[in-house]
Amino acid sequence: MVSRILDDLDGLISKIREKSGWSEMEISDKISKKQESYGGLLTRAASAYAIAKEMGALNDYQTPELKQTKLSDLNATMNDVAVDGKVMRAFLPKEWEKNGRKGRIASFEISDGSATRRVVLWDEKADFVLGLNPADGVRVEHAYVKENNGLIEIHAGRRANLIKQ
Repeated sequence: MVSRILDDLDGLISKIREKSGWSEMEISDKISKKQESYGGLLTRAASAYAIAKEMGALNDYQTPELKQTKLSDLNATMNDVAVDGKVMRAFLPKEWEKNGRKGRIASFEISDGSATRRVVLWDEKADFVLGLNPADGVRVEHAYVKENNGLIEIHAGRRANLIKQ
């Protein structure tokens, strides 16, 4: 949720204004001072988030709705996508090792009537397939899309949410 809030700087500024009554100029000044206090390491959005959180302006924050994408509309340049589909098949988790790194990988195929795509799950998310059966409904949020051997795949990385429907 925090990443979606950070993507909405205007929404954060509105929340700060509502809670504080400060002008845009005052808010901008406070954001700059917050950035300076962190040695310039925070973005404007992260600074605004910190200010809003400190003043309790995020308690009722509504993040922008994540738009669902049809499987047939996915392309390899897309990030932060949400897709729904029915499970066609699932593949159990496997261990992998490459260049001194280790991890786990699993996958399942989903279909939404427009296309069938493979969903790739990394590390702790790999266990999600253990509870899947064919025809189960699944929603994948905050995933990224890659091309692998000419096929479009949905990858559930660290930010992704997996929801069995």
